[in-house]
Parts: sequence; structure tokens; C-alpha cells
Amino acid sequence: MRSAIGKAMIVASSAAILLAVGISTQVGNAETDDGTAGTEPVPAIDGRDNRKLPDRVKACPPAGAPPTFATYRLGERFEGLPRTDTNRPCQEVSSATDARANFVEHIYGDCNPKGESCVLPLAVQSYPACERTRADYQAASGSLGRKDLKIRGVPAAMFDDGTRLELYAGETTIVIFGFQGSDQLLRAARALRGEWRASSVEATERLPRPKAGAVEGTLAC
Repeated sequence: MRSAIGKAMIVASSAAILLAVGISTQVGNAETDDGTAGTEPVPAIDGRDNRKLPDRVKACPPAGAPPTFATYRLGERFEGLPRTDTNRPCQEVSSATDARANFVEHIYGDCNPKGESCVLPLAVQSYPACERTRADYQAASGSLGRKDLKIRGVPAAMFDDGTRLELYAGETTIVIFGFQGSDQLLRAARALRGEWRASSVEATERLPRPKAGAVEGTLAC
């Protein structure tokens, strides 16, 4: 299976994302996608037990069945990059674990592997908001370098020196990976369109407001 940031890199990045259980000290107004202050305050985040226990995650649907949460993509092509692959991992959980794959991923573009992996140009991943939230991260300062934004009417956050953008919309956390700078990710965010359970959402329209608790990490599955 190919992945947006290569086999080795996705393990390092995604594991850090899901393992991070800390306290955010950032309080204030989120920035809009043009860099100006928004009107919605950034909620304070308390430390919490984030282990992915069986009663805290969505059950995997039967093979071939659609996902149980809304998903998004960029259509068949984005800025000259064709959609080249779609992945749908869903790992069952039988005991406490630090990381669990449960997402739909659309990959755009291709790459030439050197060794066991290669870095693909762009990917969009959709996760259940009850399993992946902004509350999963360490404090804003530090290696993740979180910058809170507001895009298409919903909370968002830029991470990892502008190579990862997350949007918190409805029942879904949307994650965009790209390596052509943060501007590319912002353009991709503005071009997102709904797919499964969100087919009415067209590119550039406002995204559905996050469900209560989706950003804070208290939304039940």
C-alpha cells in the first residue's frame, strides 16, 4: 500500500500524532485562512486518557462496506495531479493501543521509490472525529509547530512546517499532506468536496461545523 508520505515517514508522523497526549497552552482567537484573527476562540484543551479502547472507536464495517463517517477528496485531479490511488485501512481494536488506522485516503500524483518508500506529492485523509482530534496533540510550541486557523468556516490547524493541514468538519477530521509549502495545502483545503455522507458539500462552500466535542476530544464514537 502506498501512502502520502512514504512508508517510513507515515509511521513516524502518524504515530506521533496519535501518541501525543498532552496539554495545549494556546488560548486566543483562531486565524482565518487569510491570516487575520477569527471570531471563534481556540478552546483550552485538558490532558486526558487517549488510549484507543474498543468502546472509544468506531467498529470497522464489513469488507467492501462504505465508511461510517463522512469523507472528502479533491475530485479526480488537483493542480495537474491526478488521483492515483485510494486506501481504506481499518484496524480492529481488542485492547488499549496507542495508534489505530481508520481512515479513507485519496492520493494525488506519484513518485519514484528509492529503497522501500517514496514521498508522494499530495494526499487527503478522512478520519472519524471521535478518533482523531486537535486534542490529541502536544502543546502548540515544540516540534509539531501548531498554528490554529479557520478555513471555510471551521477550525483548522497547520503542523510540521506547513506539510500537514487538518480541518475539523462535522463528524470528520480531514488531514491534508503535501510538500510544496503551506500555500498548496491551503489551496487544497479550499478545493475539498464532500464524498461519502457529505456529497452535498461542493468545493469552496462552507464546511459543516464540527460536532460538539469534535475539536476538544470529547465526542463519543
